[in-house]
Amino acid sequence: QLDGLDRLARQWRKRLGRDWARTKVVVLAPRQARRDNLQYLYFRALMGRAAEGRRLFYGTNIFSASGGQRLIGTIVLDRGASVAFFRNPTRLERDLLGDAAKRHITRLFARRR
Repeated sequence: QLDGLDRLARQWRKRLGRDWARTKVVVLAPRQARRDNLQYLYFRALMGRAAEGRRLFYGTNIFSASGGQRLIGTIVLDRGASVAFFRNPTRLERDLLGDAAKRHITRLFARRR
């Protein structure tokens, strides 16, 4: 399976030429196979660890090309908005109220001690 994936990925890479550096990959697979998923491990080796979360993504419970495309579209749109509003490409990948929630939860549990 890995040898076949390698042949196919190398063909894509050759065909894409310089565009390979901008190519995004979504590994489509179920939730439970996430850790050490062979396709994800392969693309991480091919693209480098720095690609994780930037060009390489795991599509949890996504099983169609259109689902993978929607995921990439959402990531690209959210990251663009995140840069525009917060000057941070991944800020919208966390709950907007997360910082305030952490402070409030700390106060709630401090009262109970």
